[in-house]
Amino acid sequence: STGLRDKKVDYKQEVLDFNKSEFGRSEKKLAPAENSININTAEIKELTKLPGIGKKTAEKIIDFRKKTGGFTKLNELLQVQGIGNSKFNNIKKYITIK
Repeated sequence: STGLRDKKVDYKQEVLDFNKSEFGRSEKKLAPAENSININTAEIKELTKLPGIGKKTAEKIIDFRKKTGGFTKLNELLQVQGIGNSKFNNIKKYITIK
């Protein structure tokens, strides 16, 4: 019988194949679906999926939300330090308020 021990595996080749797959493209963030991120409930992990939003800005969004009791209009994001008009315009189609 042919067992797993008899099968020779080229681990280096497997690593190279793995790097060519979708996982190798982690530098390009996949944009979230339109209107998929509720800025009143999203955690850092979700907020950092937004184009141009890193961990620090995500933390500022959450801090602002806690201080103000939540967002009532999307453009209130402009009051968060680190979010200007161009960044807001890049993310507004992905965010929603529920």
